[in-house]
Amino acid sequence: MNTNSIEVALSLTAPMHVAYPDNYVKSEGLSKTITQTITVGDKKMSLPYYPANGFRGGLRRVIADMICDSIAVTEGTISGELYNGLHCGASSSSPDQTAKSIEEIIRARSHVYMGLFGGGARTHESMYAASDMLPILNATISAGMVPARYRDGYVSQIVGKDGVVRHIEPYELIDARHFVRIDDLYRVMDPVGINKTVTSPVEAVTSHQEAIGIHRAQDEEILKNEGKKHPRDVSQLQSVQTIAAGTPMFFRIDMKSDATEAQAGALLLGIAGLLTQNNFGCMGRWGFGRVKPLDISMNFGGELTGGLFENNAEFSMPENMARYVDQARKEIAAIRTADIAAFFEDFSADKKAAKKAAKAAQ
Repeated sequence: MNTNSIEVALSLTAPMHVAYPDNYVKSEGLSKTITQTITVGDKKMSLPYYPANGFRGGLRRVIADMICDSIAVTEGTISGELYNGLHCGASSSSPDQTAKSIEEIIRARSHVYMGLFGGGARTHESMYAASDMLPILNATISAGMVPARYRDGYVSQIVGKDGVVRHIEPYELIDARHFVRIDDLYRVMDPVGINKTVTSPVEAVTSHQEAIGIHRAQDEEILKNEGKKHPRDVSQLQSVQTIAAGTPMFFRIDMKSDATEAQAGALLLGIAGLLTQNNFGCMGRWGFGRVKPLDISMNFGGELTGGLFENNAEFSMPENMARYVDQARKEIAAIRTADIAAFFEDFSADKKAAKKAAKAAQ
């Protein structure tokens, strides 16, 4: 049984909003945060969460940055194609159909970057899987989504309106935040500043106010019915759903049984990098999506390491994980351009070019 895994508990220190396609409900004027449906017993619930795909790209980019920085010191700059390949997983939208050799598979699988994240011109397999970041609730523990050990100290109870003590339900984590953008020129919010900095201030304000307001009364009903606002009116009321600040969250990363210590260390470095960036989900400009890491645990080959994060300001890993982190740093520092670029070389490039030229000549 594979036991290679990393588990992280953290707490939201700010609301979190995660957009998704068609999440804006025009009738409510509300941008919804992403949810998934879970079943606990005979109850179906809508659970807000942070999707796993956010980790996949984020972790890769943290390690890609480390590789690029290291190569810049040892060898100098790299090509834009290689930079893009390291950060995106592929340099082209058209994978190389050349069969992977056994030698390349073995070379990639043991590589601290390629083995862990996969990709490249011939789409090597990744050696890890990330879970969604989930609220730690009685519901998610009961559904088996979060380990039961997090029940004590993480799962809160509240007193309902009926005076009965109960667990928080997933829907109670969802709140709505409202923001108003003001049209400064229309409302003349800073008359002194406008007078000092705007060309022909009186005429500019009058023209702007008339453009928006002179026909507002007769146009208001038409614009409302069409779901539109005046084209020159920049004022706006925006409402977004969020997961409440203070919500304890959990995510897990599983590694293949033949993952190396350096690859485990690279995941730890990637997690530390994401926590240092501290920008999960959307609306980071409003301070959304910030977290406080609580504890981390890793089971690698039956060896248990982890504990509380030692410095929440820098998100440093517990000392007993240093061996894995040090090995990852060592192997990342040893990467050279020629070695990593080989994984992104398209062996069928000439064949593709000839096919494209022949098609164009028809």
